[in-house]
Amino acid sequence: MMNYEEFKEMITTTIKNKVILLYPEIKIEVNKIPKNNDMLLDGLILRNKSNVAPTVYVNNLYESYKTGKNIDEMVSEVLSLIEIESPFGSNFCAEEATWENTKNKVFLQVIGEKENQERKRDVPFRNEQDLLLTYRVLVHKNEDGIASYQITNEIREHFQVTEEILYQAAIHNTPQLFPVLFQSMNLLMQSLMYGHDEPVDSFEKTLRALDKDEPMYVLSNNEKHYGFAVMFYPDVLEKIAQALNCNLFILPSSIHEGVKDHGNGD
Repeated sequence: MMNYEEFKEMITTTIKNKVILLYPEIKIEVNKIPKNNDMLLDGLILRNKSNVAPTVYVNNLYESYKTGKNIDEMVSEVLSLIEIESPFGSNFCAEEATWENTKNKVFLQVIGEKENQERKRDVPFRNEQDLLLTYRVLVHKNEDGIASYQITNEIREHFQVTEEILYQAAIHNTPQLFPVLFQSMNLLMQSLMYGHDEPVDSFEKTLRALDKDEPMYVLSNNEKHYGFAVMFYPDVLEKIAQALNCNLFILPSSIHEGVKDHGNGD
């Protein structure tokens, strides 16, 4: 088995050679990309005319390689990113990415402030205690997952909007793009143990049927990506606290999902 550096050199060369043959207009840049918690990852950036381009993380590909995933399959998945009809596609140019055709796709991503000091320099955000509300644009969503891109200061300036306008768009769009998922921890654990997802009731129906003796609930969204932002949906936490008639203890489980543990109310 190749070590990481050997794999990085091999997969980068393989992808570059394929792209040159199939998509000569696409250029590949290899950079260190800052991610959440100021982590640096090796990114292959597939760039055409756009200021926004899909990035493939070699670190993630290596993890797949270690579990036995086929190299050719990984390369095919990378090439498929170029074919998605999105702002990443070969027909995109920056002049076509207007605020008017983007504003309904902006959504919230919540990250920790302390762990993301470097990122604060590059993106518009607002502080919520020790958290940062940042903004992304939804490009593609289907049964295989979602594709999105971060709104940077450069992109915000291109759109000629303020952070307040981004926030108002995101707080309106996010509950519609990613509806609330609220279920008991017991139900979630059963679905994980038995390897299948049970149908999940709507947020309002779940609230009406709450078992107040249930000690722990999971709050996320139906995609289970960027789910921590649900905390900031209008009235969601208030409705849960009222239904349980108690205060809430919030236990973030990751950068995407949050676990809610309701404690004794006053």
